[in-house]
Amino acid sequence: MIALVYLAVAVFLGDALASRWFRPVTWFHRLAAAFLVGLLIATWVTYLMSLLFDGRTEDALLVGNLASGWAMALGAIAIHRWVPARPEAGRPRRRIRGWDVITLVAIGLLVTWMMTSTYSYSNGELGIATGLWSDFGPTTAIAQNFALGDNFPTEYPHFAGEAIRYHFLFYFQVGNLTYLGLDPATANNVLSIGSMMAMLVLVTALGERLFRNAAVGRIGAGLFFFHGALSFIPYLAGLGSIDRIINEVPNLNAFLSSGFPYRGEEWGIWTQIVFLNQRHLASAIGILLIIVIFLLDRIDRDERAPEGEPEVVKTGVYGSF
Repeated sequence: MIALVYLAVAVFLGDALASRWFRPVTWFHRLAAAFLVGLLIATWVTYLMSLLFDGRTEDALLVGNLASGWAMALGAIAIHRWVPARPEAGRPRRRIRGWDVITLVAIGLLVTWMMTSTYSYSNGELGIATGLWSDFGPTTAIAQNFALGDNFPTEYPHFAGEAIRYHFLFYFQVGNLTYLGLDPATANNVLSIGSMMAMLVLVTALGERLFRNAAVGRIGAGLFFFHGALSFIPYLAGLGSIDRIINEVPNLNAFLSSGFPYRGEEWGIWTQIVFLNQRHLASAIGILLIIVIFLLDRIDRDERAPEGEPEVVKTGVYGSF
């Protein structure tokens, strides 16, 4: 419960900041931005607070959470009350439609299945999928080193006295949520599912923002779940019948090879496994998409404002430009 309250405060802060600066396409887009901005700020603030109290208290992470939790809550309230928003900021461009809900539910089910089926916790044991163990060795150790230890100043857990040279903040937050009461897999999966869903919602928003068509955004998010090659065509053709396709496809345990003469396309950026191994990646891409959408709005607004005249916000079907 404490971990969920902490996340709620983080999202509240993220919304306070994000909704002051840009206009979302829908309320789903606003929530996605709030989650990612809140996760970024909360992780940094909690880590720095804990680092500040290291050596001054027996439990630096406890004090860091208390201090950062109050700071985030009060900061969010102050921003909502006293920081003026940009014209039209925070107000969605359009209402949520039925296809938006269907898309979000489909994305949520697929992402949840991807994360929980590859990383789980039961009876005191962690279950890690075969394709993930090599990356989850160090990342799980980093998270647990924060949850169970006092890794301030932060060191790499596998080598005594070695300064960390890894992207560790996401896994610090995993360890922090574990410390606050979640089991290690749930702490990781909550952040992973939220980050990837937020990223894909932002993909839909960017597609609609660029092409003025919601279907383009939905197609863009849907294509994320498909391999970048057309190798499925000869594969399905080779099975020969619908019955065999229905029986064989669910039993696939590896990505289809595209036929190109290098191995990277079977496990690297061409496949979704990189988002399962490197679970911090989705949040980083999502934050980049927030910046891109904000800059697009800013560019349009500047181009449409007459030279030498004050900036005027024009409102249409898709909102302010």
